[in-house]
Amino acid sequence: MLQCKFVVRPTTRNPLYTDDPVMPPAKKSARALPRRLFDQRFAPIPKRPHDITHDRAPAGADERHWWTVVTGPLSATWHIYPGIGHGEDEQYIQCRRPWGGNAADHPHYVY
Repeated sequence: MLQCKFVVRPTTRNPLYTDDPVMPPAKKSARALPRRLFDQRFAPIPKRPHDITHDRAPAGADERHWWTVVTGPLSATWHIYPGIGHGEDEQYIQCRRPWGGNAADHPHYVY
């Protein structure tokens, strides 16, 4: 019979999940960055399991913790931009880590 032993190691705080602002990259990307990087850098807060989007951001919310989700008319791909947009049919993602610097300097992400 095969037996497995699991070793429990003490946990350390992951430096990716601090509350420090995420500054824009030094080298600006012309392409959208992937979902995996967005999740690692900003730690989205789900509103409920498997649903991270909000229909609107609360009044007076710190916009550095929010990202605007924009979908194309014929596309199921989400494009995510920093800050709270003010257009119609937009959704929002709240993140644990705020974005820092100027919003225009951050790349957008594809979700």
